Amino acid sequence: MSPAGGRGDPRTVRRSFAGMFHIEPPDRPAGLTIFAAAGTLEASRMGAPAGALPNGDDERKSLAMIALLIVLSLLALVVTFGVGFIVNMIAPWWTSSAVYAVLILYVLAKTGGHLKAFDWTLVCIGAVGAAASGLTIRALRRRGFRMFR
Repeated sequence: MSPAGGRGDPRTVRRSFAGMFHIEPPDRPAGLTIFAAAGTLEASRMGAPAGALPNGDDERKSLAMIALLIVLSLLALVVTFGVGFIVNMIAPWWTSSAVYAVLILYVLAKTGGHLKAFDWTLVCIGAVGAAASGLTIRALRRRGFRMFR
């Protein structure tokens, strides 16, 4: 039996490379896809016009996106600071910022520079974390902490 309900089911089912099923029921607005993975169902609005989600869920989805942005921003800040701190203990204090800049240039080249505001926010927060790690290592070395160099 297929995940969409078997033969003759009017829903369109595609299987992605990760094994996740994309189920697109015909009674939903265009662009609204339901992801079924690990026994859970989540509605995701991909390119659907405003007001397309049923039962006035737009406000709830907006609040969820804001919460997601806050959590991901904190995660990006902590991860880039931590990795940058370790890299800068071994290399000069500016290394993590340079590596982060090269990584971002690579991503921009691959995407053609087409990032959304959500993505740009995470990129900027990550740049702050990388720069802060370099400045922290620099300040610690000036105060006499030699780390690994």
